Amino acid sequence: MQGSTLKRRLNQYGTVFELVGTGGLSLHIWLAIEEFDQTSYPALSPWMLKHLTGYQNIELLGISLPILGLVVSAFLYILGFVSQRIRSTKDWKIIQYILDKAQEIAYPDQNGQDPKHFHRVTLFQYQKFARVHHYSQTSQSKVTRFIWPWGKMNPFSGWLVPVKRSAHTSKETRTRFAVLANGESEGICGKAWSNDNTLVIRNLPSVQPSNVINRRKYAEATNCCRQMIDYMLKDTGEPKTAPRSIGAIPVRVDGELWGMLVFDSQDPNGVSNTIEADFQVTVGAIEKLLEKK
Repeated sequence: MQGSTLKRRLNQYGTVFELVGTGGLSLHIWLAIEEFDQTSYPALSPWMLKHLTGYQNIELLGISLPILGLVVSAFLYILGFVSQRIRSTKDWKIIQYILDKAQEIAYPDQNGQDPKHFHRVTLFQYQKFARVHHYSQTSQSKVTRFIWPWGKMNPFSGWLVPVKRSAHTSKETRTRFAVLANGESEGICGKAWSNDNTLVIRNLPSVQPSNVINRRKYAEATNCCRQMIDYMLKDTGEPKTAPRSIGAIPVRVDGELWGMLVFDSQDPNGVSNTIEADFQVTVGAIEKLLEKK
């Protein structure tokens, strides 16, 4: 039990370790190779130059601090990289199979008629930190958007991040939902997480670029703001559509809320009101597989 909990914690904070390790590597490589003097860095104060030089000359166990910092940063980066990417391939293949079968069962009338990604099943995992290109980041600078993609959000606010999706199409998505401590979470997925219960909403309005009223109604019904809907439907060279029915079921591991299993469909009545009962065994199977990690 303790081993599986440790693995989940490492996976949950893997992005943080990777980010801190990357920053630490960059900083300590700079400290290790640079010579700090007034000529090279005229903008730095003498006090700053003195302390940077002093830091370079400090040794611990015969190793200079910049080199020790490089080692620690490299360790954190590797820990973050491995904890996020090394998982049981077999278990994830089984989870993928379960999601594909859940998709077939949830949308029996759509099988073979529409593209698979019109009627989906997606597994979201809660992560305390995630690199999220949030809609509130409105800067036109590519550098700013790269360095700080979260906009007005706190990177450590908590996020629901998609980790597996049914079928073979539309697996890549930038959709992330913030789940804030004050309960002001984003989307049906975030609202269901905050309430810790199953939530289904149907008969959502059709969202078209020219229909401002429907976009506003859609945003209100799905616990989003208009800007978020606009961002999610942003033109990427392909037609973008929004689900007309959505359902979210909590997923628990060892008694703790782990994430959400989300059903969404282009059909206004595509997601059943009884998904919690219909897919109780499906959710249970996913939870048991996740307990092994």
